Amino acid sequence: MIGVSAAGEGYEELKTFTEVMSMVRKHYVEDVKTKDLVYGAIKGMLSSLDPHSSFMPPDAYKEMQVETKG
Repeated sequence: MIGVSAAGEGYEELKTFTEVMSMVRKHYVEDVKTKDLVYGAIKGMLSSLDPHSSFMPPDAYKEMQVETKG
């Protein structure tokens, strides 16, 4: 179980993230889907860890499971 102090870590950064996401959606020259922004952020976060960590959207993950099953 996560302790109270550990659970509070990151909330300020999440607030910053949601504020930036809101500003991008409101002021970017083209319409941007929230899902695209979130997936892009996740991809960037994981790619910053190491060259082997990456994000697969749910549909790509399901397709990979079907292709590699059995």
